[in-house]
Amino acid sequence: MRGRCFVWLGCVLALMATHALAGVSAATDRSTVSVTETFELHIKVDGAMNADEPVLDPLQQDFEILSTSRNHRISLIQGQRESYTEWVVVLLPKRSGTLRIPPVTVGSDTTEALDLSVTEDLSTGNTPSGDVSLELTTDASEVHVQQQLLVTVRLMHGVNLASGATLEELEIPGAVVRKIDEGSHEQLVGGRRFGVFERRYAVFPQKSGELELPVLRFRGSTGSDSWFDRFDNSGRQLRLQTASRVLRILPPEQGASPWIPAGNLSIVETWDHSPDSLRAGESATRSITITAEGLTGAQIPPIPDPDLPGLRFYADKPEISDTASATGVTGTRVQRVAVIAQQSGDINLPELRVRWWDTAHNRFDEAVVPARSLRVLPGAGAPSPAAPLTTTGPEPATAAPNAAISDAEPTPPALPARAPVAWMTATAASLLLAVFFAIQWMRLRGVARVVETERASLVPEAEKPAFARLETACQAADASGASAALLDWARAAFPEASARSLADLRAITGDQAMGAAVDAMMASRYAVEKSPWDGNTLLSVAARHRPGSGHRQDGKTALPKLYA
Repeated sequence: MRGRCFVWLGCVLALMATHALAGVSAATDRSTVSVTETFELHIKVDGAMNADEPVLDPLQQDFEILSTSRNHRISLIQGQRESYTEWVVVLLPKRSGTLRIPPVTVGSDTTEALDLSVTEDLSTGNTPSGDVSLELTTDASEVHVQQQLLVTVRLMHGVNLASGATLEELEIPGAVVRKIDEGSHEQLVGGRRFGVFERRYAVFPQKSGELELPVLRFRGSTGSDSWFDRFDNSGRQLRLQTASRVLRILPPEQGASPWIPAGNLSIVETWDHSPDSLRAGESATRSITITAEGLTGAQIPPIPDPDLPGLRFYADKPEISDTASATGVTGTRVQRVAVIAQQSGDINLPELRVRWWDTAHNRFDEAVVPARSLRVLPGAGAPSPAAPLTTTGPEPATAAPNAAISDAEPTPPALPARAPVAWMTATAASLLLAVFFAIQWMRLRGVARVVETERASLVPEAEKPAFARLETACQAADASGASAALLDWARAAFPEASARSLADLRAITGDQAMGAAVDAMMASRYAVEKSPWDGNTLLSVAARHRPGSGHRQDGKTALPKLYA
């Protein structure tokens, strides 16, 4: 009985979990269509394989439902099982205007309402002269050099096309061409339903002057995709081509250096942690992200690092990416740089200003990251400024001028009657103190020799394995591993100094060679163009400062021998 209860409880919890994970959403494949074009409404239910059928009746007020299909998807991503059910509903608008797609009910959940822009019949004046037509259109007749030009190739067919049809890809000498979208839908033209296949390109002319769009050819035949038609060669052969076009490409506007034509551009600054808590010798990563609509990421110019005393910049390799949609290409450039503070104090980072050409309004605009002030705190273990010495006793006597000195012999002061006894007592005490200090000197000399011998062989317990890790990283030319191992070794070799950064190690050792070796290692880690790093120099310098090496320094003053 108890086992049966557990089974029922498990089923209830599973159903509750499934319901909690389920989420219903809706989206369209296009945001703007004509009143004669079809579009797809995608209804998706996450985490449910046995979801109820959606209630589509409210859609019939403004749309004609042409077809509905249902798909199931199960995927395993990083060990997590994901599943969903999706309905694809093909709809045809009944009127033009901004139409509201009402919420669709699926079980106990509903989707959010969507807005769709429906224009008038776009086929006016563009009715195919036959069963199949091919055309090429552009979104502008002239653009600037390197500005995005959208090119659409449209194939319309009122008859079925046999499989194996081909349409040439767009290639333009002197321009960068990116295919950004491809899809099919249906359109009513003169009361006749046509299938529409569209392919969109983003074209970036690389020089001013005239740009010729080449002729594109289509080859196919009428028929159907049924299995029996594969043996039927009676289909009509089709040969179509687009008309050639010549566009005007304008040169860059005057005063543009660099030239950045974009529909929109933004620049954002982020840090891996607050730079206001930065200490001398520590680093923070600054990221500059530039996003440009109508521009590829490769066209976005780099941001130069400022030359500021007290800060060093080590730029990483930039991340350049592009995203494509029906409206064009959006490029992104992420530039990361390690900022290392070399000294404490207030440092002003200047503003970043990117001047770009707004292609939507034909004017210059600017994106700005405001200037900011960094307050760099002293590094851990850094010595505090020495306080001025003050004297609380009486002022020392000042000698009189030579001209005021008398030639007469000074009269000795009168001694007390018991002066000989006091003098003898003071002499005896001085001899006793001299004998005492002589004995102590002999004892300390022997102790000093023992300490000097033990110091040469005394190595902290954690120092040996830490130095071994540093040695391994240096010999393997692993700059990243050597950086972490060097700091671990510094903490083990100089436990009294409490080193928190590599800058502390420079202060502790007071060795210019150590500073140069650390700089070379950091430059190798953060340089844009990676170059082989030789860790033997750093290893040799660090070995000189191991306990017992004779070169070791505590703080900024070398340990002197106790006695010569």
